[in-house]
Amino acid sequence: AFVAFDSAAAAAAALVLSGTPVGGHPVRVMPSKTSVIPVNPQLLPQTDEELERCARTVYVANVDHGVREEEVRGFFTAACGAVSRMLLQGNARN
Repeated sequence: AFVAFDSAAAAAAALVLSGTPVGGHPVRVMPSKTSVIPVNPQLLPQTDEELERCARTVYVANVDHGVREEEVRGFFTAACGAVSRMLLQGNARN
């Protein structure tokens, strides 16, 4: 999943949550190299605006396939602050 926050501070707070169970699986939270899009070298940030969006975005691995977007969004909102966008694997809704 890609989770974009309203601030870089919220994204930094999310990194500390790596290993915390969400939907029964301990998630891995890592800085994102892209902003809420699948990783593609041609889509890496090129402008200051894109770099800023990436600073507010984390990549979350090991998300339980049965977990709903609302549960992931609620977890990160409660722990870190407002989530502005989210892309959950197999779920293109933002």
